[in-house]
Amino acid sequence: MIRTIQKIEQSMIINEGGLQMKQPLPTNSLKEIDPFVLLHHHGPMQCEKGFELPFGAHPHRGFETVTIIYNGDIEHKDSLGTSSIIRTGGIQWMTAGSGIIHSENVSESFKENGGELEIIQLWINLPSTLKMTPPVYQGIQSEQLPLISLNQHAIMTLISGTYNSVQSPVISITDIFLSTISILENTHIQLQVPETLSILFYVKKGNVQIQNENIMQHSLIHFNDKGNTIIFDASEGTEILFGYGNPYHEPIVVRGPFVMNSFNEINQAIDDYHAGNMGNIDLSL
Repeated sequence: MIRTIQKIEQSMIINEGGLQMKQPLPTNSLKEIDPFVLLHHHGPMQCEKGFELPFGAHPHRGFETVTIIYNGDIEHKDSLGTSSIIRTGGIQWMTAGSGIIHSENVSESFKENGGELEIIQLWINLPSTLKMTPPVYQGIQSEQLPLISLNQHAIMTLISGTYNSVQSPVISITDIFLSTISILENTHIQLQVPETLSILFYVKKGNVQIQNENIMQHSLIHFNDKGNTIIFDASEGTEILFGYGNPYHEPIVVRGPFVMNSFNEINQAIDDYHAGNMGNIDLSL
């Protein structure tokens, strides 16, 4: 059975710390696609020498952040003592869990030279039973991610999960499937999705046609729940972020850098952060 479209969400343009970005999730009409709660698309942009991202040390609790580096690099530092630079094509997967403080910026080399930068950051909720799991960071370079041929005109980069017996090196504690799909020439694609899972489908670049709908770049497709097959046509040069995961059907409260199940838990997260219970970050590492 084919999954049908419930709604097509156009990205809002928002400004954070002087940096403009596209936000197709959440929007005024779509709060989340459980368990996916936020998607920020930065760039593509040409950065001059001295450029820095406005994402200094800040806390998170209750969810996971996935940063996909399409161009440029991202330097990650956190209160676990991690210092990691992931370059073009790589990903950073951070399970905030019970609480972590991290910073994200371009590397010193990028600051010195400038260059093209394009990244997507995705927030993935954790169920109530895992919100206080110990924090973990995984930094994966592009050469570690499996490439899978969908047909002679389309290539999937597997970020997490399994596809046709190919396993990603990323460990997802909630069995999230996540991938990027690059279209080399105009093509027809059919993807299988487990019946009960929520789908993330973001057209990063180019356009696709689904059920006679022409969907332009920077659009997020919200699919209906029933069906286990997605069929679409895509034009040459199209790039898609495609994933799926288990919906938890739990209350979701998002406040700033915290994603919890209640306002009381949000307030506790704020108190724990100010009390130093999420550790400290050394940006000199």
